[in-house]
Order: sequence, then C-alpha cells, then structure tokens
Amino acid sequence: MDEFDTKDAITNLVNTLLTIPEGEETAPFIWREWVNGKKKGIFQAELILNVFALAHLYLFDDPFDCVAGDHKPTGALLLSMQVVERGLSFWRNGEFIEDKTSRGYFSFDNY
Repeated sequence: MDEFDTKDAITNLVNTLLTIPEGEETAPFIWREWVNGKKKGIFQAELILNVFALAHLYLFDDPFDCVAGDHKPTGALLLSMQVVERGLSFWRNGEFIEDKTSRGYFSFDNY
C-alpha cells in the first residue's frame, strides 16, 4: 500500500470514498466497483464484506446458514456498512482522529 503512504493520499482516498458525487444517491465506498460512473455490486465492497464476515458470519458453523430459509442478514449487512463509514470517517484528514464526543458514539441515536 505504498500509494497511500502520505497524509494527502489518505485524505484523497477517504474523501473520494465517502463523498456522494453530484447526481448520485450513494457514496462510492459501498460499491464493489465504481468506474467512470458505472457501479457494480452494491454492499459488496471488500471492506464491507470483511466486516460482515468478521462480525456476523463467524457466528455460524456454516456461513450459508445465515441465509437459510427466510433469514436474510440485512440488518447485519447495513450495520457493517455503517461500521465501515464510521471507520473511514476517522481518517478524513489523512490521519486517525477518533471523535470522542457523543456525536462520535456508535449508537442508535447517531445512526
């Protein structure tokens, strides 16, 4: 990851991922691919899927059990997206700065 070894590079990446482009409804960080305005794979970004797997799928002996029958892990997937957005937001200025005010809490009131 040598390409993100400067504060400016990190700032540019994070702001690109979090900023909703004009005329769009979603930020790039939730898509698996976003090239020249063409998007593929909503909620399939690697960061989101890694969080989803680590925080939810590990609970199952067989990860496919989490989508068996009528059970759809929609809430877990949405929480994973919020976790990624929150994590990226700590890096908006190119260095890790945690919001320790109540506004920065990961809670129902803030999401």
